[in-house]
Amino acid sequence: MSFQIQVYHALFCLILIFYAFILDLGKAANFPYATIDPEEARIPVPDLRFDWLCEVYKPASRVPAFLTCIDIAGLTAGASTGEGLGNAFLSHVRAVDGIFQVVRAFDDAEVTHVVGDVDPSRDMEIISTELRLKDIEWVQKALENLKKTGRSLGNTSLADRAKKEEIATVERVYKVLTEEGKDVRKAEWTNKEVNLLSHQVCFEMKKSEMLIINPAR
Repeated sequence: MSFQIQVYHALFCLILIFYAFILDLGKAANFPYATIDPEEARIPVPDLRFDWLCEVYKPASRVPAFLTCIDIAGLTAGASTGEGLGNAFLSHVRAVDGIFQVVRAFDDAEVTHVVGDVDPSRDMEIISTELRLKDIEWVQKALENLKKTGRSLGNTSLADRAKKEEIATVERVYKVLTEEGKDVRKAEWTNKEVNLLSHQVCFEMKKSEMLIINPAR
């Protein structure tokens, strides 16, 4: 089995395990904001290479890689400005490394929707917009602080030039988010810009995201 196939197999198994665990995560209730505090589950990552190594070397104990999944309540329109419990939910999102976005795609009169009707495209857009708006708010504050310290920068010092590059990169991020209306991860970045963004900022929309459609209860 090739490495690529193994990766796809592991991801497929991971999604199945994720579903199995997330069904038991959080509080199941038929009203908005039933889940306030995030729930956590540690999920072992299937890996045929790990199994092979264990079979060959017979270790005293087996400790596979684990993925920590955190169940966070869904965002609603206005979350970026504090609507509902938006600020709390967004702070939970900021703490994770990647996002599994579970989107409802089934109709059921007994399971109400916070907006009223089921529309997966609208719900995905709401989440994307709220995360992007929170990034814009962060960038605006970061730019203000950077420009204050950048007024006295010269052109000869390596440190000064590096700081100017940082300011230019964050300005470009702001343009991508506002004028182009794109998520940070969907824009084209140079290696130097990626390195700057990785070390200097924590954008919600630069995180890897996997979309999971829930077609049934």
